[in-house]
Amino acid sequence: MIKFIRFILQIIFWIIIWIVVSVSQNYTNILSITDIKFVLFQTILIGIVIYFSTPSLLFQKKYYLYSVFTIVILLLTTYFTTRIQIRADIINEIHDFGHLNHHHGNHGKLGMVFSVIPPSRSFINFLILTVTYFMSTIIEVFELVKIKEDEAVLIKNENLSNELKLLKSQINPHFLFNSLNNIYALSAIDTEKTQQSISYLSSMLRYVLYDCDQKMVSIDKEIVYIENYIKLFSMKSSKELPIKFDINLGDVKTQVAPMIFLPYVENAFKHSNIGRDKNSFININLLNYIEKNEIYFSVENSKPVSQIVKDDVGGIGLRNVKKRLSILYPSKHKLKITNNETFKVELFIET
Repeated sequence: MIKFIRFILQIIFWIIIWIVVSVSQNYTNILSITDIKFVLFQTILIGIVIYFSTPSLLFQKKYYLYSVFTIVILLLTTYFTTRIQIRADIINEIHDFGHLNHHHGNHGKLGMVFSVIPPSRSFINFLILTVTYFMSTIIEVFELVKIKEDEAVLIKNENLSNELKLLKSQINPHFLFNSLNNIYALSAIDTEKTQQSISYLSSMLRYVLYDCDQKMVSIDKEIVYIENYIKLFSMKSSKELPIKFDINLGDVKTQVAPMIFLPYVENAFKHSNIGRDKNSFININLLNYIEKNEIYFSVENSKPVSQIVKDDVGGIGLRNVKKRLSILYPSKHKLKITNNETFKVELFIET
């Protein structure tokens, strides 16, 4: 809310307060001249708070100057409002005295003109002006807190967005590195299959470059991406690999984060020694429970008989996908990893 609107709303609030007080005390006028002058001093105080004391002193952490300035301004406004009220009372009493003297000849009423104003009036004025001042200050503090919170949320979102972009940029080269290694190995075996694998890779890169820039994609695009990866990898072998990919989707347009499943598939291919060990296998399942608004994804792979030598760039994908899950689905995912006779990853995502 801009300063001017806050300024106007607070003035309207105090005018309404004074009208209610006047009506409740059965004043003939809704607002007397004295009340209007008092509201004028409140208006000055509110303006000072909004445009000077809080932004220039309090928010700049000039606490000593702010305290001194606050005390001085409250005492000055209390003094002037009280003097105006005293003057108004004297004028009213002179008017009443003249009226009585004209009708009754009562000269003894002259002493009322010089009656002492109770000290409580200054104290009451000071309390009202203090409430006005600090209520306006509290509003400004809350407004500053709100602005800071909005800025913090904006900065956090920007940081998360930048972090996601960085994670994606790390995943894509890692995927490309593995794919090119596969094509390189295939080129020594079959030229025709090499061309076909390049076609698969081209389709995958098109998805990475254009669709993965979006925050969410339809799950059918992720499936095509994984299928192309499996085909690309399988072309290295002259025999059919024991790979199962079971799909059961209730809605193919369900939205998911792009490239959220592939790192686990890559990991299974990398650590199962598929195609080399006799009993190696990879089972992939992707289910979409519409009634539960949930996606279930699992990858289970056999463990190699012989120890696989890991390359220096391994592990980037899995670390990144866990980080992406924590950012994109902070309280809407469950990741379960089982490492016994086989290695199994299960991922539940709320859509």
